Amino acid sequence: MLAPQASVFYPKDADALPKPGDETFPVIAFGHGWGVDGPYVGPSYSQLLTTIASFGFIIIAPESCSENIYCTTFDQDLYRALDFAKNASTPGSINGTVPRTPWRHADVSRLGIAGHSMGGDAAAISAGMSIDRKRHNISAVVALNPGCMFDGIPVGADVDTPIMYTTGAEDTVVLPAVVWTTFLSTHYKPRVFANTLHGSHFETMNECEPLLGTKCHVIDPWAAFFLLCHINGDGDACELVYGKGKGSLCHGGGGPMFPGGCVTVK
Repeated sequence: MLAPQASVFYPKDADALPKPGDETFPVIAFGHGWGVDGPYVGPSYSQLLTTIASFGFIIIAPESCSENIYCTTFDQDLYRALDFAKNASTPGSINGTVPRTPWRHADVSRLGIAGHSMGGDAAAISAGMSIDRKRHNISAVVALNPGCMFDGIPVGADVDTPIMYTTGAEDTVVLPAVVWTTFLSTHYKPRVFANTLHGSHFETMNECEPLLGTKCHVIDPWAAFFLLCHINGDGDACELVYGKGKGSLCHGGGGPMFPGGCVTVK
């Protein structure tokens, strides 16, 4: 399988691990937003993806849909990126070579999908693609500020994997009401909805600027906690996401939320 054009992020200590098997990390496919194509994917999302990777994940972010068009097959690009990760982590599968860092430390039995805006839409769609999701053993999906409407119909009804939807009260690109409607159409448990009080559409992007009271990168670590909870079965991360104690997502830990704008269903 040919390598996709992609940005790859992984735990910084992976380079120091001497051989395969010393430590392995789950793999996340990440979908970028509309207009952030080609070589701009890494620079636009490096802070978000470096943060998630620091919790022990390898992230592959394919550079899909160049020419600034809306990508209607992005969900399949995300699955193709995971297929590449599976092949790249198998000794001899690519030109007979030993897998290189980070793929020699990839645990492709533990997979997830995340995305922002257009990529968040693709992530939510992928959460409902039962055959592909089960074939890849997808354990969790994070949809950041997703444009989750297909012909005016929320995509949430088909979701059948744990999913986290996020939005921001200051998002004027994809209105919080759109994401909320998608969350309400999702019946699969567990699921999470988080509407940060001062978040904009660009909160998770490097281009985010804390102007006029908006906040940047508040939700980044919470995406990682959600993935840790459902992919690794990390009890502490699950308590942070779903718990009711002080410092949990909906009880101060996720920062100020729009009133009534943080809901967890487990």
